[in-house]
Amino acid sequence: MAQGKNTGGQTRQKLLDTAEQLFAKKGYSATGVQEILRESGAPRGSFYFHYPNGKVQLAVEAMKSSATHLQTMLAAQFTQGLTRQEKIHIIFAAFQEHLLSHQLELGCPTATIALEAPNEELQTVAQEIFREWERLIQEHLGMEEQEATALLSAVEGALMLSKVYGHPGPLRAVAKQYDVNLPTSDEVT
Repeated sequence: MAQGKNTGGQTRQKLLDTAEQLFAKKGYSATGVQEILRESGAPRGSFYFHYPNGKVQLAVEAMKSSATHLQTMLAAQFTQGLTRQEKIHIIFAAFQEHLLSHQLELGCPTATIALEAPNEELQTVAQEIFREWERLIQEHLGMEEQEATALLSAVEGALMLSKVYGHPGPLRAVAKQYDVNLPTSDEVT
């Protein structure tokens, strides 16, 4: 194989990464296969080769990929010795960083897709992901199920409002309800 050429695995990953970003920014319905191909630079025939079940299959994998990334990142930061409050701060700080590093354009891919999910499979996957996040919160923060659901709901709602309003104020307001003061610099990194 000539150096510089994409392997099948690289093409598949590039399609996935591109779709994840576009779904988080524009939603499921507003993101077309042609746009994913154009933005990823992948050849036209590669899409259905790698995702024979089409856009739904890609959306499922994008939600799972995003969820895995978040869970891995949070679990790695939830080291022993941190208080519950410090862990809650980590959650809010991570989401603020996500918002600011993407110019407040990207929300949660799972929520963005699930809110307009055209089929049951996407809804089911989104429910599984959110339940797993609730379990992660329960396990690492020692919260009861209702507390974990409330925290996740607050964060997801704040992300949505921050994206809609174009500033992280809603996320900061919710963080304050959990006694977390986030940095107020709106500098985009």
